[in-house]
Amino acid sequence: MSERILIIGLPGAGYTSGEEIFDESITQISATNIRKSIGVKMINDVICIEGIFDNPQEIINLAKKQKYYSCEDNPTVKNTNINYNGKRTDHLSNILSDDEYYELTKKIISKIFKNVPSSNIKAQTICLFHYLTEMDTQNNAWTHKDTSLYSGVIYLSEGFNDKYNNHGTKIIIGRDVLNYQNQFNRLVLYRGDYFHSANFGFGQNIDNSRLTLNFFINEITIDMKNENNVREKYYDYKT
Repeated sequence: MSERILIIGLPGAGYTSGEEIFDESITQISATNIRKSIGVKMINDVICIEGIFDNPQEIINLAKKQKYYSCEDNPTVKNTNINYNGKRTDHLSNILSDDEYYELTKKIISKIFKNVPSSNIKAQTICLFHYLTEMDTQNNAWTHKDTSLYSGVIYLSEGFNDKYNNHGTKIIIGRDVLNYQNQFNRLVLYRGDYFHSANFGFGQNIDNSRLTLNFFINEITIDMKNENNVREKYYDYKT
């Protein structure tokens, strides 16, 4: 007997400036208070994974070879509602070969679902590099929702100490505000329909700024197989 979990995502992985305003009186709580379960529970959760890349320097070297665009100059977001501060690359699927892109995203997907047994995973993803400098000062206009199923950020600023926890990522769930610290080679993954934003940038250029790999899942299918050959009828459950 087997089980299939199918999640259909929305097109695009950008965000609109929107007119939904969050309540600034929301209670501040520590990010450590939210579950960090890995696997299928991610569907209703925020997860945080340390050491997402086995060789993060390889990813940093790749990031520093790319061309970066401001929002106004980025051909990927032209004629869309996407808006952002700082500079980012084109989608890496447009830059890397299919094999290179697969190997990069496999490193991430395999860590997210490593505790899901006997599973085959298919996903439509978007990856891009993004950096924010000290000139990029966080404000409420940055707070937005994405159209992706899940959004994630991987921090790639090696040697940076986010001492006061104000250079990571803010995620708003209901009336709770979670601030995830910028820690090198950490992935923070969350539902795209949660309000969220980057916190303050730092540094002056890509070599010393808030460098991240932004990761979006637009569509995902998870096949989970039971090795026992049980002869029972399949049903499609829509929730």
